[in-house]
Amino acid sequence: MSLDGLAENTWLQENVRDDAIARVSTDGRLLEKRSFARIMRENGLQSLLLGIAGVKLNNDPIHLNQIQIALQDSQYWKQGDLLISARHLSTVFLYRPSTGKIIWHKTGPWLNQHSVDFVNDHQISIFDNNVIASAPKEYAFMTPSETNRVFIYDFRNGQLLQPYAALLAQARPVTLTEGRARVLPDGGLFLEETNYGRDLRFTRDRLLWSRVNDYDERRIGMISWSRYLTAEEATEPLLALAARKCSVMTSAK
Repeated sequence: MSLDGLAENTWLQENVRDDAIARVSTDGRLLEKRSFARIMRENGLQSLLLGIAGVKLNNDPIHLNQIQIALQDSQYWKQGDLLISARHLSTVFLYRPSTGKIIWHKTGPWLNQHSVDFVNDHQISIFDNNVIASAPKEYAFMTPSETNRVFIYDFRNGQLLQPYAALLAQARPVTLTEGRARVLPDGGLFLEETNYGRDLRFTRDRLLWSRVNDYDERRIGMISWSRYLTAEEATEPLLALAARKCSVMTSAK
């Protein structure tokens, strides 16, 4: 199933990457695939897609790096809506597959962000790498004092918050690519500093713990897409693992 987002222009189709969103069955069958360039163009966002690269061609203008599904209705989204992060546009989208409409989008102040999430029924979070694309490591941040950031956007009033700014200034996460953040039910924060193999768990007002994935005395093992489960969330998988263990032990006898 080919992508048709730039089909009207052969040169663009041959030279520009067009990302897609897909729906897959539980047994791994591809049910549907939609060009994200086509989605943007049909929603009047062609200038954001193709009009910001200057005189040099950006052959990867979208770079989708995370999608979260709305699990329930709220005043600001419906169950099944998709929260989408497009790193190379520094833009977050709220997309409704049932109608094909982008119902909200915001570009910046995050810069080449990675992780997005629903926090509650009116807020979303954005993990902001806060880096300059393609800059070398020593110049990736606008100033040497800057770090990764976590934003919370409130749909009720359009307010943009950085409640963990002081904590992150102390912990100094600086992953240039990837990275994840989850605002936890207790108001704390879990953060993955992917490039440097570090996970951090914050309460509202302090660093609770951090873990570095040491490989040996000289090397650190890179981590990617870490998950933090609350005690309630961990109950079901732990029970399933315990049942599996009992089943294996019984069959071994």
